[in-house]
Amino acid sequence: MKQRESRKKVCISARMRTGSAWTDVRLLNMSSRGALAQAAIPPRESTYIELWRGSHVIVGRVVWTEEQQFGIRTQDPIAIDEIIGEPDGANNRRRRVRTEVQPDTAETTNRPAAIDKHGQSRLLARSMEFVWIAGAGAMLASSGFGLVRAALAKPISQVSAVLAPR
Repeated sequence: MKQRESRKKVCISARMRTGSAWTDVRLLNMSSRGALAQAAIPPRESTYIELWRGSHVIVGRVVWTEEQQFGIRTQDPIAIDEIIGEPDGANNRRRRVRTEVQPDTAETTNRPAAIDKHGQSRLLARSMEFVWIAGAGAMLASSGFGLVRAALAKPISQVSAVLAPR
């Protein structure tokens, strides 16, 4: 059986984003690739989250949840000592700064490259989805036009024959 990586016990506050919702969490222990966190309402298993602690962002996936605690597997290695050294009030300063900046720039200026790459992939996927839906709509409209034209061709030709001058 694979030996578990050593954990460092901590008790630090952070902000967690799941989708567009923000909530306060407490980190209870950390390793280079994961963390144990606690929240009033923990996210569901397999949910992707962002943990913000001052200027540090941890991106990860919830691998288990039990009552108010949950385990996170991170996307990138965690700089544990740097995160622990961040003062508690840093999250509040960041939120104030983020609300004073325009919404579009606030989302991108403080993000690490991995999150920007994720956003670009999502934008590309949305664009491709739009193109496929628009193409399918155009094909359905063309087929519908052909069916209506075929259905009305015989009656219109009969009316035209009656109305045509002799």
